[in-house]
Amino acid sequence: MQRWIIAAGVLLVILLGAGAFAYHTYKVNQPVHPVLLQFPIPVQSTSKERNDRLEWLKRILLEPALLTKVSKNAGLAQKLQLATDDAAANDLGKRLFVEIGEADTPQGRVPVMKIGLHCKVKEYNTMINVSSPLSQALESASSK
Repeated sequence: MQRWIIAAGVLLVILLGAGAFAYHTYKVNQPVHPVLLQFPIPVQSTSKERNDRLEWLKRILLEPALLTKVSKNAGLAQKLQLATDDAAANDLGKRLFVEIGEADTPQGRVPVMKIGLHCKVKEYNTMINVSSPLSQALESASSK
């Protein structure tokens, strides 16, 4: 009888360990709030001007050369375990979004241009590191 109790205890410990591992894996693969860069838009601008600016930003940010440069600077291929920098740039292009939204400030809600990257919990720190080279590339591209 004692052998059965020991076997049941071992089985229970194995099941609890597997359950904890499954729960942890589930949690780190959940989507997280996107990593955002926010740029204010003049309040007096019209909807057409905002949409034109949105399309311009999308065109600039989705250029393959820019995405490749950002992925090389951030070392994205290694961090996401992708084969090449081009694959990392392609993945970055799929994650990237540009939209018009609002942000809370001490002066109230103001319109902003939101640029962000969709990611999972386990990729969040990597995407934070990508946001800095992305903002630098955006500044250099917008100054041209």
